[in-house]
Amino acid sequence: MDSEAVHILAAETAQEFSKELGGYVRRLEVLTPERYAKLLYRLGFVEQDVRLQIYGHLLPSREAVIEWYRGTLLTTYEQRLDTQTYERFVAQYREKLMKLLEDEHPFFFPYKRILIWGRIQG
Repeated sequence: MDSEAVHILAAETAQEFSKELGGYVRRLEVLTPERYAKLLYRLGFVEQDVRLQIYGHLLPSREAVIEWYRGTLLTTYEQRLDTQTYERFVAQYREKLMKLLEDEHPFFFPYKRILIWGRIQG
């Protein structure tokens, strides 16, 4: 789901901090639901359920999205940067993301997950 703006902007910010990060950019290795279904079939899972689920979270504001990602997407950057540099990284990321997110109170935050279930027939 590297096509999501939050991931694209994090990668852009990481490239701007390339020296400090030693060239590291976090990439999400997520297949499409269709690819997971085909992979499961090839592995013998004839009966299966693969779906994209959107979980809607109501956050106090768009700024809360930054805090959400500080605990998920941005943790690998935090591990690689000193505290002061990480805070500059987050500030730069915040500036980019705030240009894209609507200023709503509360803020509706759709969060995607791919859910997979399968059973081998036999």
